[in-house]
Amino acid sequence: IAPTAVCEDATLYLDDRGLVNLDPSIIGIFSSDNCGNDVTLSVDRNRFTCSDLGAQPVTLTVEDEDGNQATCLSPEPSQIRFHHRPFVKMYSCTLMVTVRLS
Repeated sequence: IAPTAVCEDATLYLDDRGLVNLDPSIIGIFSSDNCGNDVTLSVDRNRFTCSDLGAQPVTLTVEDEDGNQATCLSPEPSQIRFHHRPFVKMYSCTLMVTVRLS
C-alpha cells in the first residue's frame, strides 16, 4: 500500500545572496505511511533564486520503507512563494582599552 502524500503550501525567504533551499519536510510534514513507519520525502526542485520570485509549483514524492511511492503537487493557487524578508544587519565589536598607571 502506497504512503499518503499531503502537500502544504509554504512561504520561503531568499537569503542575502538571493538563494533559498526547500526542505521537503516543509511541504510534506503531514505525509505518512499506513503502517506508521518512517517515510522519505523528496521534491522535484529544491533550489530557488531571485529569478523564481512568485508562485512556483513543486512536486513532493513520499516513499515508504518498502519502496511504495505517492506524489502530490503543492497546493494552488499559493504554491510556493518567495519574498525578500526584511532584516536588520547587526554588528558586534570588541573594544580593548589599555590603562597606564603612573
